[in-house]
Amino acid sequence: MGLWSGSVPGHTGTQFKHRKGFVKQKELLRKNLKGGNNRVGEWDGRLGKRNNRRRVALYVLLLLVLPVMIYLSWQFSQLLTTTVRQETQQNYKLYQEERYEHESVEYWNMVKLGKVHLNSGDYAYARRLYQGALALFPYAWDANAGLTMTLTKMCVENGQYCEEARAYLEFCRSLPDRDERSLDGLEDEMNGKSALVKK
Repeated sequence: MGLWSGSVPGHTGTQFKHRKGFVKQKELLRKNLKGGNNRVGEWDGRLGKRNNRRRVALYVLLLLVLPVMIYLSWQFSQLLTTTVRQETQQNYKLYQEERYEHESVEYWNMVKLGKVHLNSGDYAYARRLYQGALALFPYAWDANAGLTMTLTKMCVENGQYCEEARAYLEFCRSLPDRDERSLDGLEDEMNGKSALVKK
């Protein structure tokens, strides 16, 4: 072989063969896609069926999980409501106890101060104090008795509030922790005044 034998070195015709093979492969692929022996279509159908099954399974799972989630959220809201309600009731109970203690102290201070003013002859101020104590505890014996005593003194000494004193005297007789002796004494005192007025 000489330097130039009429063929290009390195080009033995394989390039042509490769080109021919690529062209045939493209034609084969076109035929398969058009619907001949369609393996690609088969795989697409299988994938479609799988995707449909997955979707159905997902919907069924969603239908099963959704009621459970709704039920659990409802239970949680009920638990939260019950907890808040119990906490509110406890706070209200504590508030009532603190209020009772505070009002109880305030009540006793007014009753004691009312007694001091009653003994000193300042009946108008004693009357206001006893009425303030009764605003806190309307059925307490000490405040009712003190107010009745104050009104009786005002009736006997000044001729004021006699009807009110009688009404409070009758009310005091209905209280469970009444002292009958002191009430009888107040009634005698008022009857003595009315006997003096009649003469």
